[in-house]
Amino acid sequence: MPKISRTRASVARLTLCHLAVTFFCPSPAATEEAGLGVREVAPGVFVHNGRQETSDIRNQGDIANIGFIVGSRCVAVVDTGGSALIGRRLLRAVRTATPLPVC
Repeated sequence: MPKISRTRASVARLTLCHLAVTFFCPSPAATEEAGLGVREVAPGVFVHNGRQETSDIRNQGDIANIGFIVGSRCVAVVDTGGSALIGRRLLRAVRTATPLPVC
């Protein structure tokens, strides 16, 4: 069996974790309703602090500090998170804060 580098092994583990989150977590509709937990730290600046952990099923990929800034004509998103689920929850938080489009 060929040896693989530590980097490749780490990437493989992360890929498996993301696949597990994607396929074995509760349905997106069920988990998205929980809300993301963003807070407004300045006028129009919203932040969500992710967990400082490795992405896995328990945290559903919520491992990144993410947020958005509401401008005068659109919203700037700063990172969409560690999984598609978190990205959808962030978009829901944006829609709760403003009807402006993401740009």
